Amino acid sequence: MSRIVNIFSKTLSLLMVFVALGLLAVTLYLDGEATWDGGNAPPTWRTAAAEGDIFRVSGYDIAYWGDPTGVYSRYATRSKRLPVAIVVHHTAVKPVKSLVQYGHVNDANRGGAFGYHFYVGRDGSIVQGAPLSRRTNHIKFMNHQKRTSVGRHLWSGNTIGVSLVGGCDPIMRPASLTLSDCSDEFITQAQLKAGLDVIRSLQAHFAMACEEVYGHGDLQVDRQNFEGLRLSRLARVVCTAEEEEAAMHLPPAPLPAPDADSAMAAGAADSAMAAGAADSAMAAGAADSAMAAGAADSAMAAGAADSAMAASAAESAKEAKATVTPAKAFKADDS
Repeated sequence: MSRIVNIFSKTLSLLMVFVALGLLAVTLYLDGEATWDGGNAPPTWRTAAAEGDIFRVSGYDIAYWGDPTGVYSRYATRSKRLPVAIVVHHTAVKPVKSLVQYGHVNDANRGGAFGYHFYVGRDGSIVQGAPLSRRTNHIKFMNHQKRTSVGRHLWSGNTIGVSLVGGCDPIMRPASLTLSDCSDEFITQAQLKAGLDVIRSLQAHFAMACEEVYGHGDLQVDRQNFEGLRLSRLARVVCTAEEEEAAMHLPPAPLPAPDADSAMAAGAADSAMAAGAADSAMAAGAADSAMAAGAADSAMAAGAADSAMAASAAESAKEAKATVTPAKAFKADDS
């Protein structure tokens, strides 16, 4: 019995090694396939680009593959509006260049041309597949029966599509299943960072609201609900945090300048206060003068009274002297 258990254990261990090696091989294949394979677009494509067609992101050398004769979406381009939102997609595990070139042509089997403005490879490389003046077919029309209740104001004519190449987990799904049947997102950290930098730059360029970034799974019931989920939610959080941080460092709003009427009223009030102060000073001066005059009159009256009293005292002294002298003479005669 123990021998059977031992054989089973060794077999299981060997099977796990083969599975691990298989997963590693698939991952290396995916990382090699779902990346930009280099090469330059025809030089005439860049020279034919109109002003504002080529988008730049700080820190990235974005390969521009906007075909001036590409089909893209004729109707969405003809009826285009200023982009108000970004939609994050997944694509099949294929070389980025082949996906970009597919977006330039009409696929009769699917009834049109399908593609995105930006393709982000698993190595963090970025390719612009369509001029910003054009619109691509990447989401169904707003009143389509397969649209969800989310973002019903959005369609290909007013949105920008950003695709994460190989962003759907293909390891656990049979080859016969379609892309929408994948079991989870399959995104590298380099891909996530590059996708975030593209989205934040687009939001700033078009002054988009932080919440106006969606996963394809948010908008359509025929897509897995996790398609574009991680990157779209991350972009919302980062955008909101950066706006709140910027708001904390804004200088205080200046006080409004007074209008002409207010200035005249303030001047009149100042003049009235000055006139009142002058009147008060004059009244105080007049009062002081009156008090001084009264004091002078009082002093003169007091002086006159003193003079009268002095004169009266002198007269009394004379009379007293005249009376005393005869008395002394009378007494002398009596001795």
